Amino acid sequence: MFVFSCAAQNKIEEKSIKTSLEYLASDVLEGRSTGSIGIEKAAVL
Repeated sequence: MFVFSCAAQNKIEEKSIKTSLEYLASDVLEGRSTGSIGIEKAAVL
């Protein structure tokens, strides 16, 4: 017999996804070119 633990999943909220996408698409990340500061900022997110 197999017993698996099912931990509660974090609910993904539409607002959270929208906020993340807006940030990743913003000019703050300077285009996210390889080796740029923008790519490092995106990686932290």
